[in-house]
Order: sequence, then C-alpha cells, then structure tokens
Amino acid sequence: MEQRHPPRGAPDRSARGWVLYDAKCPFCRRWAQRLHRPLARHGLHIVPLQADWVRAYFSDLSDEQLLEALRVVRSDGRHLAAGDALIHLARYVWWLWPIWLAGQVAPLRVLIRAVYNGIAKHRDLMDKLM
Repeated sequence: MEQRHPPRGAPDRSARGWVLYDAKCPFCRRWAQRLHRPLARHGLHIVPLQADWVRAYFSDLSDEQLLEALRVVRSDGRHLAAGDALIHLARYVWWLWPIWLAGQVAPLRVLIRAVYNGIAKHRDLMDKLM
C-alpha cells in the first residue's frame, strides 16, 4: 500500500475514501453501480478515474496505467490498486465478504490478485458475457 498526501480537489474531503473506476468501461460501470449503495454507507465515494482531481493525484502514471485497474484512495492518503483494492472493498459489502476473508490468507490473496488481473485484462469480453 503506497501512501501519498490526501487528495486535493476531491469532491468530499471528509470521505473515508474514494473508489476509482474506469467510467468508459461498461463492465466497470456496472460494478460501480452495484457497489455504490453499500460502499456509500461506509463513507466510500465512487468516482471515475477520468475525474480531473484523480488524474492530478496520480500524475506520475500514464493514462493507460491509471485506467488499467480499480483503485482505492483512503482518506489518510494510502492507496491500493487491482486485487488489493478489491480485497479491501470486499470487507464493506456483505456478499463480497468471503473475498475479504480469503484475502487474509497469503496463498489465496495471490490467487485473488491473479483472477482480478485476468478479468481486468479481458473486461471487454467479461462485459459481453454478463
């Protein structure tokens, strides 16, 4: 988990954190809609990776790098990406809780990361399958 200063320009700096997704990806948008309500109850705001403040916050990443994975920025400035972000978020959604629990075991965490990366690389295909 990398740490940076809390994001400037974020719409609600009192939030517990921000869940960042690719708004141009239909698969990602569908999941953002599903997770909006349960995450909002825990003070987590869902924001497109394309938002100006997000691009400024991750200015060291190219657009391609920025958009390749789900990201979570916590209010303390720490951020997670890809499978680690999924494991972190799973603790706040009751029907994803088994992913959080499995993510606490090192070999299963590696498996979750690998599955996440495979789905992320083929998310356009996943959208067609769902």
